[in-house]
Amino acid sequence: MSLFLRGVGIILEMKGRSILLALVLAFCVALPVGSMASATERSTAEWAVYMYFGADNDYYQATEFCVEQTLKALEETEADPASVVVIALVDGPNNGDTKVYELTKDGRVDITHSAFGTGNAERTMTDPETMIEFLDYALLEFPAESSMLVLKNGHAWCGICPDNDNTGNEKLLMPIDGLAGALETVYDDVEGAWIDVLMFDGDNMGSIEVAYELREVTDYFVGSQQQIPLEGMPYYLFMSDLVNAPDMSPEQACIRVVKDYVDFYNNTEGKKTLYDKLIANSQMAVTAAAFRMGEGGEKIEAVVESFNTYLDYMLYGELPEAIVTEAEGLGIDVSAKLDQWMYPDPTTGELVWSWIPLGRNNISSARDVALIGKMNDQQGFEWLPDVYTWLWSMSALTNYDAYGDSIPPSGDTPLRPELTELKDPFIRMLLEDFMEAFGYVESGIYRGIWNPDSLTGEGALVWVSQCHILDRSGNSFPHGLNIWFPPTWLQWDEDDEWSDLFNKPMTYTYSGIGVWIGIEVLIPAEYYCIDCPEMYQDIGLDFTEETLWMTLVDVYYDSRWLIYGYPGGGKP
Repeated sequence: MSLFLRGVGIILEMKGRSILLALVLAFCVALPVGSMASATERSTAEWAVYMYFGADNDYYQATEFCVEQTLKALEETEADPASVVVIALVDGPNNGDTKVYELTKDGRVDITHSAFGTGNAERTMTDPETMIEFLDYALLEFPAESSMLVLKNGHAWCGICPDNDNTGNEKLLMPIDGLAGALETVYDDVEGAWIDVLMFDGDNMGSIEVAYELREVTDYFVGSQQQIPLEGMPYYLFMSDLVNAPDMSPEQACIRVVKDYVDFYNNTEGKKTLYDKLIANSQMAVTAAAFRMGEGGEKIEAVVESFNTYLDYMLYGELPEAIVTEAEGLGIDVSAKLDQWMYPDPTTGELVWSWIPLGRNNISSARDVALIGKMNDQQGFEWLPDVYTWLWSMSALTNYDAYGDSIPPSGDTPLRPELTELKDPFIRMLLEDFMEAFGYVESGIYRGIWNPDSLTGEGALVWVSQCHILDRSGNSFPHGLNIWFPPTWLQWDEDDEWSDLFNKPMTYTYSGIGVWIGIEVLIPAEYYCIDCPEMYQDIGLDFTEETLWMTLVDVYYDSRWLIYGYPGGGKP
């Protein structure tokens, strides 16, 4: 544009050219801003970081902090936008304050009109159409060899970018399948477009359900199994690292940001560097991990498939042919081992596959061991088990005598046969298949110890890092992905008919967070007890539609009457 204006100056100096000047000025007035921006082709940068920051909520101050930390890193490293370009969409708490910025070493450049046109640029960040509009523009106008999309604020499988509704009383979320659909649309709109890395700056986004839903729309996934502290992801550290080494691959960038995240909160490897913080000297229990989706999502799909075979066995006694062959090769009588789980139904006397009812204590105990975000870590706000630790604990509890594992069952029920009859090699074999798909090289890894050398390099897991508070607490065992699980039996809603039996009301609730299902119905982000699976199933998660997880939940609840009896007698 500066060359254009200099051309106008030259014309002004030339006599007898008034007609030409008028034509030029008329062209300048008529030319749309967006056309002017695209008239000058940009060279392809080495990296582009696109930020989708929903801050029309209580987190606007924290969002601004993250933007300022990014700007600080770009300024200090004297970042060249031809090498690393940063484009941020930020929606604040006021009407008409949706802004698009190019973040540079010299500050923010407001390019909202170029992206969205003139007029009120207010956008609803929970609407996938807003993401499509932003990314269609950003990917076309600011191309790069490698790219990362950073999504700020979220709540596990419930969705991302909590946005105030018109009443100001509720917050709505973009469902995860809405995010996946938006990216698919962008890829159709912009030739050659692709996001190499999705990084979630939101609570509990390191969930197996989230990863599975997004398996086909990105190559790498970065998130935390716990709450993200107020200061968010390590924008200052990571952006500095990226500018200083813009030739790093997407996988290297994922590893770098996971390491930086733990370092930023100053409680790993004795580091005490005082970085800028909203909360002075915060020492948070943090963990994060990076996962490789694989071609067409095959890596994450393999993790879920191996998890599903575990559920197949628990629910129906079904084993994949490879497990049967391996077991028979080890001299195991497969039929006899499966028959041990046939048990007469207390009501009908019919022989049924009874792993779930008979092993409910193991399921519950394993869940308690695997919980991420217990009181000592994060004030008990989040109760989502680590999926690897849950499976590992199931194996240990079921086979501790046969395999030498040191954790015994939490207790027996009158319906449970002697433990010696329940030694079950298939649970451990299925666990090892899961570990191979997940990324661990051997089965001897204890749940509380993390060692990067234990990765095979072939599984879905690329890297995981956790602070020393988690390492030494013996309280939580994050390995990269958590999973939603029914609330503990001491957390029933007060109005539930079982509350008298357990004699304790719900210990926590989520207030004012929800997702839209259909047009008129708003369902809370975490529905209580048996209603939670209904909401979980209805927000478009492929993981619930194509797997047996929901069936396990149903059986988990139905098994209550087998163990404790139904109030008033009979089956609910």
